[in-house]
Order: sequence, then C-alpha cells, then structure tokens
Amino acid sequence: MCLAQQNLSPSTRWAQNATTVAGLTNGTAGSSLSTLSSNGGISIADDNNLYIADTLNNRVVVIGPNSTSAIAIIRDGSDSNPRFNVPTDVFVTQKYIYISDQYNFRVVKLFKNRTNPVTIAGITGVSGSILNTSTLGGSYNIFVDSNENLYVSDTGYHRVVRYPSNSSSGVPGVVIAGNGISGASASQFNSPRGVFVNEAGTLYVADWLNHRIQRWNNGASSGVTVAGSRDIGSSLSRLFMPSAIVVDSNGYMYIVDTGNERILRWPPNSNSGECIVACTGTSGNGIDMLHGPTALAFDSYGSLFISDEYNNRVQKFQILSGFDETSTTAITTTDHTTSLQASSKSNGAYSSTIAISITILGNGKHTLTGICDRLLKKNEEIDLMFCVIKPNATAKVRDAFKAQYKSKASDAERAFKEILLFDTKQQKVQNKESDAKRAFKETVSFDTEQHEAQSYHFVFVLDESGSMSPHWNKLQQAYNNFLTRRNDDQGGDDVITVVQFDSSARTICSRQKVIDAPRTLYIHGGGTDYAQGLKEATKEIEKDKTGASIVMTFMSDGADCGNGNPKNIISQLKSKYKTDHNFICHTIGFSEGIQKGSKEEKRLDQMASNGGGKKYMEEQAMH
Repeated sequence: MCLAQQNLSPSTRWAQNATTVAGLTNGTAGSSLSTLSSNGGISIADDNNLYIADTLNNRVVVIGPNSTSAIAIIRDGSDSNPRFNVPTDVFVTQKYIYISDQYNFRVVKLFKNRTNPVTIAGITGVSGSILNTSTLGGSYNIFVDSNENLYVSDTGYHRVVRYPSNSSSGVPGVVIAGNGISGASASQFNSPRGVFVNEAGTLYVADWLNHRIQRWNNGASSGVTVAGSRDIGSSLSRLFMPSAIVVDSNGYMYIVDTGNERILRWPPNSNSGECIVACTGTSGNGIDMLHGPTALAFDSYGSLFISDEYNNRVQKFQILSGFDETSTTAITTTDHTTSLQASSKSNGAYSSTIAISITILGNGKHTLTGICDRLLKKNEEIDLMFCVIKPNATAKVRDAFKAQYKSKASDAERAFKEILLFDTKQQKVQNKESDAKRAFKETVSFDTEQHEAQSYHFVFVLDESGSMSPHWNKLQQAYNNFLTRRNDDQGGDDVITVVQFDSSARTICSRQKVIDAPRTLYIHGGGTDYAQGLKEATKEIEKDKTGASIVMTFMSDGADCGNGNPKNIISQLKSKYKTDHNFICHTIGFSEGIQKGSKEEKRLDQMASNGGGKKYMEEQAMH
C-alpha cells in the first residue's frame, strides 16, 4: 500500500485470471523462501517490492517485482529464535517498515534497510485493558499516514488508536474511533480489521463482524456506514466479514469481502458495489478464485495484489488497458462459438451457474446486447440453450437476458423460450437422501463418515490453554474453513456450539446458525482440564431437543492436567445420544509434540475411538 492515494479510473478493469507472485499456486503452506503460511497483510513499496506478513511463519517476507521467492526475510531475532509472534500486518513508507506483532501486543518499526527494530506502540507481551491506550488488546491491521502517524485497529478492544510519529513502547495513544465495547451502534465496532486514512484525515474501517465499512470524519465521535450493513449477504449491496479497505483519489472504495471470497469496488455515495476480481461465487485455489482473502494492495502500475490467506499465497490481477467498457459479462470467443458463464448467488448459502452456448459468426468481444442482436437476425438460425440447475438462484441473470431478448423480439418475429432440462421437484425428491448422506463428508474434509440426518448440531470443544497460543491461528483457520464449507454447502438448518476451556470452561456460542456463528475466537490462556470442557459441552448438548445429528470436534495439543476422565465422558455421550442424535466425536491434534505412540497421541486417539470418530492432525484439518 502506497502513502499517496491511487488515481484509478472508475472504468479500470483487471484480468480475471491471476498469477501467483508469492507462495505456491496450489495453496500448499510451507516455510521456505518460496512458500507462505497463513499470510496476512501486504504492502507494496515505491520500488514495487512486495512485503508480506507471513503470519504463521512469524516473519515478514519481501518479494521483488520480478521474483516469486523471498529476496529478504525480516525477523525480530535470529532464524532459530524469531521474536515475532503471529505478525498480522505490514506497512511500508519511504523510510520505515511497520509490523503489527499481534500476540506480542505491539507494533514494531524498523528502517527500510531492516535495521534497528523498536516497539512504537504497545508493550511487548502485555495485553492491557480498554481503559489503557499505552497497551494493545491484539492489534490486527495498521496504517501510516504521510506524517508517519500510526493507526492501529485494536481488534481485541474494538477501537482504532492513533500514535504519533515519535511514539515508543508504553506511550499512550489517542482513541479516534470506537468506544472499546463491542457493538453495532454508530460509535462502536465489532472486531475492526482493515483501516485506511485519506489525505483529508478521514478514517475508513472494515468493521469485520458488523459486516460493514464505517467512515469517521476527522474529529468525529461516531461513524457513518458507507458500504454494507449488519445484514450478512452475498448480493452486491451486502458484505460478509470485510477485512480490508483501500480508497482511491476518486473516493471509490476497494473492499476485501472475505466471507464472500471476492473483491468489490464501491462507488462513493452508493448503496452497492461491483465485483472486480474473484467473482465466481465460490472459494478455491483456482486462478480466478480466492479462499480467505485478507488484504489488498496496488503496485505503481495499478495491478491488484491480494493476500489469499487460506491458500497461503499472494495473487496478482494484472491491470488491463484498452478494455471494452461496454462489455458487461466475461465471454470467451473461439472461431465460431462463444461460451458465456454467469455465476449468481441468491443468498449466502446457494450458488449456481448458467451456461449459454451460442453459435455465432466471427470473432471479437460480445456484450449481452450484441449477443441478442445476433440471436434475433432473421437470416440466421441460432439455437439458444439455458442449462439451469437452480432456477431461483439464477433468476436475475436469466431475467436480464430474457428482457434484452424480448425488447427486440418483435422485429424478428421471434419469442423467448425457456427449457428446463430437469424436473426439479422430482430431482429434489430423488436427491434428498443422497444429499443428506453427503452433508458431513463434503463439509468436513477431514472426515470420511457419512450420516443420514438432514440437519446437524456441530459442537466444537477448543483448548484455549497457554500451550495452545502458538497454534491458535491454525485452530481458528480450521474452524473457519469448516464454517465456510458448511455455509457454501447449504447447511442452513445446522447449528454451531463453541465451548472453550483451559482449567475452566466457557460457552462462546450456543446452537447458533452457521451464518451467525462467531468467526473470531480469542484465547484465554491458563491450565488444561479436558473434563471441564467436555462437561460444559455436555450441558449444551442436553439442551438440544431436536433430532439433529450431533458432531463433536475436540481440538487440543494433547496435554491434559485435569483429574477427570475425558474418555469416559465421551463414552457416556456416545451411549446416551447414539440412537436419537447419531452422536460422533472427532479429535484434532495441534502440536508438533504429538508423536506417534506418545501419551498425547494415544489420549486423543482413544477419545475419538470412544466417540465413534477419528483422530486427525492439524495438517488434515486445514484443508
């Protein structure tokens, strides 16, 4: 991200197929010079060097403009003893590099030549409180203005804090947005992420769990919603967990719409945006897809770079020149055939595609209007076929084509006709049983079991003891991957319960719908007592009076310091809820210390066995 605002034309377009400029194209994580692991924020310097917060490798990686492997690695310490602890963002100015060191509760500044690192916000290792701006509660994203003032989205305390250019460790900052209490009023945030400050001092904040972008004028005591709303959705007027925001010199906002796996451009004073890249409506590691995008930046040419966190890579979408501004749909043309594909989402759970095959003469770019003109020529016999899988989900695209066709049909004495290839009602009956059997297998990739139930109660029991701190981001990634897949797989009737435990236990959410389940989980720290977590989960299960299948997932590093018997608790749950709820329990180990045959490995394995499930390691749970 450059200090000067980008000067982009509102009609600028980018290639829809990206190239991978950091990490591996297939999304595999790693720690070599050419791989990344859950990368977070990115920044592009004036020399077009790309800086990446390589979060789970506890480093910042520098990629040259003509390279795909690191030309430099930044660690606050040696390679064998790095002192960054989950760096989540990086910002580069002409002179300095700033790094958000989340789990050390600080922001570090060093010279552009990567020397003299100093803490300029927060106190190393001290999480502080909402009443104290000399400490941070978990900084996530940062921004630096032209005067080297630092802006920190203090996610843990739901506020944005500004620190002066001469700040140092322990120096209080000034809260410029948010009141420190999670909420959805105009003066509050719910886990704010990306921040951007324009040349007039106006602050823009990606209000992550309120699914909106808030604008705070300089000196204001409250913000104004300028994109999205509290209502989650996948339409172009809605956002789903936006995580980053950049504003160009024309006031257009570029938004990383993380939950919808896409990038939007939102005009000023508008009620909706437009998708500019990753517009397939699905997540994946294809060249036109993203999975968990978290940050964006532009290089000096205007090409768009996206930090694709769950794919462990950074994607570059090349800026295009000479783009046909009348083209409204991506259409590829061969010698005599044009294939058009348009994806549509009717809500957060359903997606589908219309495929249209049209025989035409000649080459070139084709718009919806142009295609209709060719279809309606009297001297040409052209067949049009709509392959509609879910008519309701694709109605908008179909109706747009139909309206354009009918507006000129009278001239050609031709009528619009629709052909349904399937009897959708009959197909729904036939597929009902197979869909139910596939539900769990398709949404939890680390499971091979199949279940008959049509709805599920997924119970997550998560170890938040101190020893889990190095693994917490991966645990959250596995949990969020599951929620995203379940939501995409139309699990609208499913509910989520999350229980976290250390030496005691607490319920984070109880039987919430998938779309409403919390995405950010905060670690508490402390001792470890498996039985406490399982007893708390048992209380929540006992409240379930539905016939839903209960699937428990227990995540830990294998260390249990409690006096209870977790294996027996799971056996009792299996016995009690096997018939009515088809109870099953899986375990996931999050530690390099869980070796084959170790007591930790045996404990998790036996717990899963008693629950009729399987034990997995973190690598299996991440995909």
